[in-house]
Amino acid sequence: MQMRNTVEDNGKKRKTAEEWSQGYSPAYYDESGIMRYKIDIEDEKLANIIYEIIEEFKFATNKFPPFHSAHEGFAVIDEEHDELWDEIKGNKKEGSGERMKKEAKQVATMAIRFIYDLNEGSVINAK
Repeated sequence: MQMRNTVEDNGKKRKTAEEWSQGYSPAYYDESGIMRYKIDIEDEKLANIIYEIIEEFKFATNKFPPFHSAHEGFAVIDEEHDELWDEIKGNKKEGSGERMKKEAKQVATMAIRFIYDLNEGSVINAK
């Protein structure tokens, strides 16, 4: 898999990995005010997985409130992890590959949600 370490910025300049680490954001708002992302991923399979995780994240943040504590966040991640492990142990069943993918995406989504809630300051004792 090859990933580029630069991204287009309105066609003017290419951002380096160093600039990314210094706070450059790939997010922008389109004409209708919807936030979009500029992410340069050459691997189409990876891009689709990331898109699916973003969609799951949006669903979860609309359905559930932020974590009330770091302990709650950990517990939710651990629960999703256990569900993935259950699918892995029973992987001889038909359709188990799709169920494993679903559970793995939920683990990733909840890990991202945990980081998101830490950054928003909503997780107690996060600072």
